[in-house]
Amino acid sequence: MSYLPIPNYIIIEIFNHLVGIKLFAAERIQLRLIAKLRLISKDWNENVIPRIQFNQLSIKLKKGRNFGIVKKLLSMGICGFNLEINSKWFSEIVDYLTQSKSQCKVSIMLDLGISSTPEEHWNIIRNSNLLIDFVIFGSTDSLYHNSPPSIDAFIGVKHIELSNLGISPNMLIKYVEIIQPENFQLRSTPYTYDNYNHVDSLFDHIATKNKSITYLSNYNYTVLPTMRTIINLLNCNKTLKEFRITSLVVDTETHWEIHNSTLELVSYQLLIPLWKSDSKLTIIDFFDFGPQIFEMIPKYFKNLKQLVFTIKTENQHLLSEIIKLNCSIEDLTVHTTYSYKDLYNQKIIDSLSQNNHLKSLNIGHAYNDFISKFFKLNHPTISNLIVIPENHNFLLDVENDLIMNKTLKVLICKHMPNFVKDSLYLEILSTIISILEKNNNIIVFQYPYLSQNDLPTDKFVKISNLINNNNSLLKLDIFTSFIPKIKSLLDNKFIIN
Repeated sequence: MSYLPIPNYIIIEIFNHLVGIKLFAAERIQLRLIAKLRLISKDWNENVIPRIQFNQLSIKLKKGRNFGIVKKLLSMGICGFNLEINSKWFSEIVDYLTQSKSQCKVSIMLDLGISSTPEEHWNIIRNSNLLIDFVIFGSTDSLYHNSPPSIDAFIGVKHIELSNLGISPNMLIKYVEIIQPENFQLRSTPYTYDNYNHVDSLFDHIATKNKSITYLSNYNYTVLPTMRTIINLLNCNKTLKEFRITSLVVDTETHWEIHNSTLELVSYQLLIPLWKSDSKLTIIDFFDFGPQIFEMIPKYFKNLKQLVFTIKTENQHLLSEIIKLNCSIEDLTVHTTYSYKDLYNQKIIDSLSQNNHLKSLNIGHAYNDFISKFFKLNHPTISNLIVIPENHNFLLDVENDLIMNKTLKVLICKHMPNFVKDSLYLEILSTIISILEKNNNIIVFQYPYLSQNDLPTDKFVKISNLINNNNSLLKLDIFTSFIPKIKSLLDNKFIIN
């Protein structure tokens, strides 16, 4: 039998897709994969591995840790990974960065309270097009005296984050004008200026005169912009895609309106009800979800993909109504308390049967009987379920229904108050093995409540066979602490645990 060789470009495309899967973002999984790939052949080391973009791999170089790993990756020509460097250690790695063939993405963390790193060092990186992030934070012991380096150090940098800096709003405007960043984050900056009109000038400038910033964040609880300024920013700026802000000064004016068709995310909840036009918002996280927001969804938020809200007694009926809308929402998260388990009943099951857009459901506390009915539903589009089961009889109660379910891929059980009792340990472990042996559609199984470290030989053999024979699993999390021999098996199969 003859085999046709697969061209390298197809292999590279396959691995670029594989390493881009969020579940594989863990540093140790990515590094183990690189180590495995290097064992294949010299040709792969020279022509395949350096062309794979390890964009999910992030390594922090601080306190002297990870130097060996970073130097090894650079010497191998590994590309695409994110390297976060504390400026204290920058001089020790700069030569490796500039001499390596690796095209990594460098973030410099400049601590003004510690570092005296020469600007020429990061200028070298900037000129080599490696530097994408510049994060500068001042010492909390001298907040009123911290000031960043000269503007020249930032030229060409796409992401700038400033923390705890004593810098005037006018200087911030100058930074924005000259550097033209795409991502601009302020954390407790400016710190020394307490006149609200002063900080308003920065946002007024971005509103009408800046065309580069697409991601803007302002994390500050002391120096706040006014509502007027932020409404003006959202109505005038058509470049921003994401805007995050922790707080603002609410003016006496009560008739604000927002007309923005370009923003995809706004983090401040009080701004959402002010929308009066078609929106591109894809995510809404709302604590006080009521009839007003419900009515706005089909009217203004037709691009909404993710809705997160807290349910209150007077608005319980809205949950089934939002599901029956069968709108663009794919990811629905409902925050409830233990006393709200009755919320999930046959009415919700009936609503789900009328929806073919939802893909992920995070429902909080629910009775085991409801979850069983959900599994029986075999919903055609919902592949992810995140739930807080009623008790640890859950898996015993739903075993057959979960085995027969052919559409669920991810089951995450979380926030249960207790671990599995000793008397149920072996029975629940056997049930988990049975479910995963008979249902190969499940790729993520998370039930981290088995606390015993003692694993009988027959159970170890069964779980070993499961891990070796199940080619679907990407994550298995069932023990409260690592069992070394199980962890080794999972690591060898690149299964997150």
